Amino acid sequence: MLGRRRHLIFGAIVLLLVGGSWTLWASNGEKVSPSPTGKETRAVTITLAPVVERSVVRKVPIVGTLYGKEEIPVSSEVGGRIIRIHHEVGETVHSGDILMEIDPREFELAVNEARRALEWELAKLGLKDPPANDKDVAVEKLPGVVRARSQFELSEQVHKRTSQLKAQKTISQDEWEKAEAELKLTQAAYEQSLFDAQTILAAVRQKQAMLESALERLSDTKMKVPTPSVPSGEGVDSFVIADRNVTEGEIVSTARGSEPAFRLVICDPLKLEAAVAERFAVELRKEQKVRIKTEATGEKVFEGEITRIYPTVDRTSRTFQVEVLVPNKNRILTPGSFARGNVITRSDEHAKTVPAEAIVRFAGVVKVFTVRDGASYSVPVKPGERLEPIAAENGGHAVWFEVTGDLQAGDQVVITGQSQLADRTPITVRETTPVQPAADSTPPVKVGSAQEGSR
Repeated sequence: MLGRRRHLIFGAIVLLLVGGSWTLWASNGEKVSPSPTGKETRAVTITLAPVVERSVVRKVPIVGTLYGKEEIPVSSEVGGRIIRIHHEVGETVHSGDILMEIDPREFELAVNEARRALEWELAKLGLKDPPANDKDVAVEKLPGVVRARSQFELSEQVHKRTSQLKAQKTISQDEWEKAEAELKLTQAAYEQSLFDAQTILAAVRQKQAMLESALERLSDTKMKVPTPSVPSGEGVDSFVIADRNVTEGEIVSTARGSEPAFRLVICDPLKLEAAVAERFAVELRKEQKVRIKTEATGEKVFEGEITRIYPTVDRTSRTFQVEVLVPNKNRILTPGSFARGNVITRSDEHAKTVPAEAIVRFAGVVKVFTVRDGASYSVPVKPGERLEPIAAENGGHAVWFEVTGDLQAGDQVVITGQSQLADRTPITVRETTPVQPAADSTPPVKVGSAQEGSR
């Protein structure tokens, strides 16, 4: 009686187990299929999404630092005591604005001294103002030259009459020789007067140059904003004072190596000096567009273009330098800021993309699963650009990746259940509404990589 009861209990347990298994299979809709080894393998329920062909903008990542278009250290041209500073750090100044003034008294005295010396030389020539050029001076009409020429002409006349009288033998040889000597002396005096006039005229030029130099040094006591050397048409004539190293009452020196009084920066446009990996050297060229971001401006994107590519690669970092000109009319960007960006090199109109959920990474292998003849198959892929959704009705896929591999547009890839899949695993597709994003939509490309999206 006891043994029969045990058999009945065991039979009831078996029935319960079989019934539970049937119920679980019916509720999940899974199938049980024989494996290649003869054992039965339970089908895995999965969800599929299509491989979408879309346009992808090719980019080269860069990182670097923003600098002013030009950064100009301004030093004093003359030494002396500073009596006034007109502008402070952070102020905007324009070409010709006065930055500071140096005590001008010593330089005013030098100007007066040079002016008096010039007047002295002009007085020797009988002039009040220096001539514009040598051609404007009629040396023959200068008083000293006129006097010497008159004496020379008079001696010529006397010599001519004396020669006639000598021929008539009415004067002595001694009288003729005196007339001959007088002629030579007056001729030499005339030639010397011409030489002296030219010498004094050269002295006038020298004194005039000394006066101009003294006036220039007097002008330099007012330190002014220089005029930048930029290509015509840019209209760059304003600076921001980035640094001031002097104070009122301080005596500045013009000695070599002395610290500049001010440092001026052109803030519009800015210049990004960026490092680029060596492998991208063949993809970059001048005038390519660049989009950058900084920590201070968050997600705001600024656009510039490449203006210079350095021809050598750094042996240590294996990078080369590029310069990017970035407009900064509203002065939002700040010189010295760290910036990241991308160079837009080209556009690929036929890139294959999949949802981020489809990409599987394991033991250094990156792959996706596709479905063929009711079973799963793995396809090795290489992730590329990280993209935003193509359309609002994207099936909940917030991120897409470009992939390179044995995939075609329209192929179906597994986006759920991959952890239970291997090659030739039987599958059951969960019923979903197929998602096919608009073919003519071109989504913006986010800065990043497939590795970033997997984290």
